[in-house]
Amino acid sequence: MITNVANYSAVDSAPNPNQWVDMMVDLPSLAPELDYIRSTMQGWLARRKPKSVLDAGCGPGVTTKELARSQVSIDKIIGMDASDRMLSYARDHNAMTNIEFQKGNIMELPFEANTFDAVRFERVLHHVERPQKALSEITRVLKPGGYIVGAESDTYQVRVHPLSELQNMAFNNAFNQGFRSEAVGRYLHEYAAKSGLMVLEHMCFSMIFHDLETIDSKFEIRRLIGESLPDNESKTMIAELDKAQEEHNFFFSIPVYIILATKQ
Repeated sequence: MITNVANYSAVDSAPNPNQWVDMMVDLPSLAPELDYIRSTMQGWLARRKPKSVLDAGCGPGVTTKELARSQVSIDKIIGMDASDRMLSYARDHNAMTNIEFQKGNIMELPFEANTFDAVRFERVLHHVERPQKALSEITRVLKPGGYIVGAESDTYQVRVHPLSELQNMAFNNAFNQGFRSEAVGRYLHEYAAKSGLMVLEHMCFSMIFHDLETIDSKFEIRRLIGESLPDNESKTMIAELDKAQEEHNFFFSIPVYIILATKQ
């Protein structure tokens, strides 16, 4: 059982690292909107025909392989992540010859300036304390005229139904204890501009989860409600959650902001 969402930012030192790998692999089946978000980003890149691509914070390599399969122009794509466990899974489940998986820190990318035609990242910057610096590093390794596609969540706008507005605020405070830059999504456009990028596209979507038991197993919804609300209120609310699930009325939503930007 997961005991701290902060383990999502430090997979290799978590009590059960494979649980986080599995979550990353399973995420599109839990929130189908993620497939649409990813296909939108891939479409943006496909029209620019990059030959060299960095997938920064690639996790288990699912998006790296999707990108390699969908972009016929790509000669080489590097999937980079800070987690050995994520990279081990990525390498073990890859047979594509134009993909290389490499360990690296997004705050100090191990590449020369002006290396890649495009850089992709997804739900990475909320794990770092200085997302502006990370985005500046991404911009550094991008060639002039190259493109960045990025997606970042805003976990301070998480919505759990049927929690009330005040209950949701209390839940969010508990939920976000493990993240370092939980509101990065809403400021992604601003960070990109400050990094010297020109934003060409900017959209917001929501990932929506409807299976309480699955989400509880990943993020411990019931435990967080118990910690964030008074005892009697939390017990009543958990009972209401269970009732909402039985009536197919439960949902857990996370806003995701996406951008396409170019280095001038």
